[in-house]
Amino acid sequence: MKPKVLIISYLFPPIGGGGVQRALKMAKYLEQYGWQPHILTVDEDVYFASKDVSLLNQLPPEVIIHRAKQIDVLGKLSKPSNSSIPNTLPTKPVNTNTTTDETTSMKSNQSNQSLLNLPYKFKQGLLKLLKKTFKIVKNRLLIPDDQVLWYRSAVEVGQDAIKQHDIKAIFSTSGPNTNHLVAYALKKETGLPWIADFRDPWTDNMHRSGIWWREKLEAKLEARVITNADVVTTVTESFFAGFQKKYGSIIKQGVVIHNGYDIADYASNDNTSNDNTSNDNDITLAQKATSNNNIIEHIERKTLKFAYTGIFYEKRNPRLLLQALKELIDENVINPDNIELHFAGIFDYPGQTANWQAVIEAKLDKQVVLHGQLPHNEALQLLSQSDVLLLIADMGATAGAYIPGKLFEYIAVGKPILALTHLGESSVIIESLNNGLIVDPTSLREMKIALTKLYDNWIATGFAFHMPADLRDKTKIYQRHEQARMLAYILTDIRS
Repeated sequence: MKPKVLIISYLFPPIGGGGVQRALKMAKYLEQYGWQPHILTVDEDVYFASKDVSLLNQLPPEVIIHRAKQIDVLGKLSKPSNSSIPNTLPTKPVNTNTTTDETTSMKSNQSNQSLLNLPYKFKQGLLKLLKKTFKIVKNRLLIPDDQVLWYRSAVEVGQDAIKQHDIKAIFSTSGPNTNHLVAYALKKETGLPWIADFRDPWTDNMHRSGIWWREKLEAKLEARVITNADVVTTVTESFFAGFQKKYGSIIKQGVVIHNGYDIADYASNDNTSNDNTSNDNDITLAQKATSNNNIIEHIERKTLKFAYTGIFYEKRNPRLLLQALKELIDENVINPDNIELHFAGIFDYPGQTANWQAVIEAKLDKQVVLHGQLPHNEALQLLSQSDVLLLIADMGATAGAYIPGKLFEYIAVGKPILALTHLGESSVIIESLNNGLIVDPTSLREMKIALTKLYDNWIATGFAFHMPADLRDKTKIYQRHEQARMLAYILTDIRS
């Protein structure tokens, strides 16, 4: 029988979004490399802003999920009522097969919904006040994160799973960092080998509370995790260097296992190929079009289509990009009828409207299409049908050390990337692959230059950016099954 590993991940389907992919794909592929995964995660009925039940279909039948309940106070405050009018518009995906006139009409009707009635505005204002008050309180009580209310139940369920199924090792992946505290408790009781995996730094994270005594407490918790874990893994060289600098020889073993993409997610999507790749500069565009129907469709499209999938918040938002596009339209550099920005995911969180308000103020409601939450396969389809993929990173000065998980999905889709990111891990990957443009996320001027270049290229040739032909070959290290193989090797090594 194959040895069993307990993967501790609060973020797991039916919760959706980029945060679930690492644990999900490890669970999907680990058995191929000799380990049977058991998942310890939160109960299905917990509120979360992003949900995608379809992701559960990716799991082999041998994967066993153990769910622990959470005291869901924040969820009850955050979950919009059935009678509420969502602030993120539209709530339904726009049919990409509709005509331009139909799409414009739909977007116009959705924009009119922003004239919310007063009772709804009052309720939203009250909810916003309650959430602000609760945030102040919870930042002083819920340490290291909101999911600490899941801790006690998770430890109990984890103990039962280990005893009943003869678990041989533990793998905890954060965030949230409560996952590691659960793993530490189980490690302390059972003595099982434990891998602590960090998708983001903990105490060196750019999203810090600013509460000195809380940060001091979290530093102690982090040190406890690092000291007791048999292996520390993380997703970027910069993150690992930060852990080494802080803890040195305290880290028993450290390994970088990048995030990545699952090639199976793209196998059935004909549009994920690099439409405009060629090593022969003498081949004319017409000759290429004759041999590739995707290129013909691409050339005939009347709009340059940008797409973004994911979540926005205050430190990561599209507002400067919207301003850049507005100015280029006002300067007659870009024809407003020839460009669209598509956003799938959370454009504004419930009770917030800053991003949508920026769309209205820039008079871009006809150019901006909001798809709301999409199942993962539909989000990939949106990306594959677009001309340029938007990688909008955090604006903080230290954000360059981070690699958004969506970067690897963008690479797999094979379309050019407009990366609004500080120089660092992401920019190095894009530069090495030559598959996009990199722009300072705080520079309006650089955004305007990049948008103009992509638009002019598209007008002149039908393509916004010339892509390399060997992109997939260069990125095999980032494929999910390879990462599962690396994890299985580490598990086998620490068990022996």
